[in-house]
Amino acid sequence: MALGGTVLTIVLAVTGYLETTAGQTVVQPESAVAGIAVSFSILPAALMLASLVTLARYRLREADIVGTSA
Repeated sequence: MALGGTVLTIVLAVTGYLETTAGQTVVQPESAVAGIAVSFSILPAALMLASLVTLARYRLREADIVGTSA
């Protein structure tokens, strides 16, 4: 969870996201809009793929499940 928030913050900072304050209207640059789209579509998909690759390499044996030694 903390990794997701950190990555999101970094992507928004790199793409030029502008914060708003009370009573102020800010128009986001195109790069920030693209960064928001990437942060909520491509980036999560890439992180999920990376986790699936890691999980696919994890071998769970029957002895691990039952708790007996093989």
